[in-house]
Amino acid sequence: TKLVAAQARFFKDRLVLGVGYRWDTLEVENYGSLRNPQTRFWETNYAAPIAKSSYEGRTKTFGVVGHITKNISAFYNKSDNFGLPGSQRLQPHGDFPPNPESVGEDMGISLDLFGGKVVARASYYTVNLNNGANFNYGGTLTNPSSISRIILDALVNQAIITEATAAPHRSISTGATFNRLVEGYELNLTANPTRNWSLSANFSITDGMVSNVAPEIKQWVADHMPFLQTPAYQNVVTGNAAMTVAAVIEDFFEYHQSQLDSEGLVLPGNRKYKANLFTAYSFSQGRLKGLRVGGGYTWQSKLPVGIVNTTSLRYANDTWNTNAMVSYRFRNFDRLPWVKNLRLQLNVFNVTDDDEPTIIRYASNDPANVGYNVIRRIRTKDPRT
Repeated sequence: TKLVAAQARFFKDRLVLGVGYRWDTLEVENYGSLRNPQTRFWETNYAAPIAKSSYEGRTKTFGVVGHITKNISAFYNKSDNFGLPGSQRLQPHGDFPPNPESVGEDMGISLDLFGGKVVARASYYTVNLNNGANFNYGGTLTNPSSISRIILDALVNQAIITEATAAPHRSISTGATFNRLVEGYELNLTANPTRNWSLSANFSITDGMVSNVAPEIKQWVADHMPFLQTPAYQNVVTGNAAMTVAAVIEDFFEYHQSQLDSEGLVLPGNRKYKANLFTAYSFSQGRLKGLRVGGGYTWQSKLPVGIVNTTSLRYANDTWNTNAMVSYRFRNFDRLPWVKNLRLQLNVFNVTDDDEPTIIRYASNDPANVGYNVIRRIRTKDPRT
């Protein structure tokens, strides 16, 4: 890694410019893989020739801060980023993903009022990511290599097909790639109305979408699913919890569709609006000196969980939570000097012990289907802790 950075100040430090340039190179040596004929699992083949890969990326950054007045400042930053390749293995040959690349911008204004008692910051940002990779398709019934292994092993073990027939449909993978565009607004406020009382608040709006989701998985479905869906195989019982081939495939497509539902529309798992508030008070005199108490509230808007008729989004309920803290700092313990300034703190999460679940998935997103109002999966809150 090579890095160069520079900063310049103008007009008596009222205008500050910063630029940076980073050059990264990476050399990777990968061993091949070989399927164990007894276990059918892929294993590192140390005898195979080493596959060498080279990666290179340049990162450029630019930033400017302008102090409009003593209390008002504006800022702008732009950066393109280069990341190291992930450790996921991609269809069809288990290759590693390419380098993730992104471009980000943020701009905003900050206020420092009443001698620092109130500090506010408002900003807008965008991040455009290409070649992202994740392990979303890495589960037993969501990973194409696992799906095919479960089905093909059952067919071979029951002498329905030969290993020679099964081999072309076996593969190795642990993830998939995607692109993502994110934009948002953030408003932060920190205040100290008195010497002992502090307050912080945050409100954000985050929007965006994912695109080009799992192209490797889509190609695997097109190339191999017709074989796996051969009608004569569907009632064959597999070694995975005695599920039939049809049931294994159904579970995969349920998950696969949930990944594609948000493509081009929203960010999966994103709640667009978020707000939180926390306040604390410290006692500095009297019998309660050293005691600090505080509490907070967080809220997040509804969660997209599906798409209806290919055009309309379907949402789950919004969510909220409360938390509290109390701490005590020991002072002036002449008899036990080691206790002086010792601080004990208790944090409580979900103070009200709210247990309202969040709906994650419905049985169907088709209003004409009987499963439209049937809840398929939920996520529960952690109890009071």
